[in-house]
Amino acid sequence: MEDKQIIDLFFNRNETAIRELNEKYGKLFRNVAHNILEDYDDSEECVNDTYLKVWNSIPPQNPEYLCAYVCKIVRNNSLNMLKKRNAQKRSNQQDVLLSELEECLASSNEIDDAIDEKHLVSLINAWLKKQSDLSKQLFIFRYFAMDSVESISEKYSISKNSVSVKLHRLRASLKSYLESEDIFNG
Repeated sequence: MEDKQIIDLFFNRNETAIRELNEKYGKLFRNVAHNILEDYDDSEECVNDTYLKVWNSIPPQNPEYLCAYVCKIVRNNSLNMLKKRNAQKRSNQQDVLLSELEECLASSNEIDDAIDEKHLVSLINAWLKKQSDLSKQLFIFRYFAMDSVESISEKYSISKNSVSVKLHRLRASLKSYLESEDIFNG
């Protein structure tokens, strides 16, 4: 079923919308949640919570890209669940990803002083649009879906070293782009 048809089901308050959404993208949603939470039961709970949020948000929202819209909700729900679960300790996975990206981004205080979050997101999106399809996918799977290098390597049938090198080059490219936009801590 096409995304537009699924959105129409939501607008018509037809509960089939959730089933169709799950059939089309459920595996991806669970993967995103599991990459963050690293727990099957929590991932399932998070995806179910996401379906409720989607049900309550469409309408009035009418997302242009249904998959991206719901993935963002899954990711935010997963991160919120992880924060609650690990109130005093940070996840090793999060630490690794943040350390990889911190060479590209200013500290959160500096970002707050220099630009607002939406502007930063629009800059990163503009940079991503200039990348090859493979580069976009590698970056999104690593830093949005929080996939491991090993998992990405398997998905694209390329060596772990090649994935690591490509991600390093992407971070360097992002850093350079943000420097050109005066959004880097130097």
